[in-house]
Amino acid sequence: MPVDQKSHRKLAAILSADVVGYSRLMGEDEAATLGTLTACREVFAQLIAQHQGRVVDTAGDSVLAMFDSVVEAVQCATEVQRTLQARNQTLPAARRMVFRVGVNLGDVIEHADGSIYGDGVNIAARLQALAEPGGICLSGTAYDHIKNKLPLDFDALGEKSVKNIAEPVRVYRVRSAAEGAAHRPPRANRSTMSRVLRTWRAAVAAALVVGAGALGVWQYAYRGGTSPAQVVA
Repeated sequence: MPVDQKSHRKLAAILSADVVGYSRLMGEDEAATLGTLTACREVFAQLIAQHQGRVVDTAGDSVLAMFDSVVEAVQCATEVQRTLQARNQTLPAARRMVFRVGVNLGDVIEHADGSIYGDGVNIAARLQALAEPGGICLSGTAYDHIKNKLPLDFDALGEKSVKNIAEPVRVYRVRSAAEGAAHRPPRANRSTMSRVLRTWRAAVAAALVVGAGALGVWQYAYRGGTSPAQVVA
């Protein structure tokens, strides 16, 4: 696809986010919903800036941002979800605002006015739609770049056919902190294992001391011309 002189192609990490159940929230209380949305967008804007990203669009209840680094994009996404989760704990259940987030690394066309287009953007939007409420989904290209760089756990969701994208997209889900803890041994079990290991080490050390003492007795007996039986007697 040709690009005019006022536009250019670039490889970028794209973050796409959308509110879960936005129409229901608006139907129940428009003023309160808009106030909550504004507060949530401020969280997005602050964290996007901290991670060297740029807010591209905030149409409706969505947030679209672009980053030069996919590591920064994923870190931003996880921090946004943690911050919003903590904020929601202070609100009544019916007024909580939850986002889905998708992150893709792909080729985009950036226009002079800062808007971006192309499959790189579209795939990010499709990933966002696949995410669970409060969750984050990554494309395979994004995952390949960050899998060994961030202390996160992931679930491979396989290849997904998504609307208006010719090839299936590999999708990975970022596992939440609570889910990650569920896959680790319980603290009590870890403590028990630690106690067993300390006991085992102490037993080995004691055996080495006894063995060294016995060896010394044998060596002394032989050097003095005395048989081990005589020493024992």
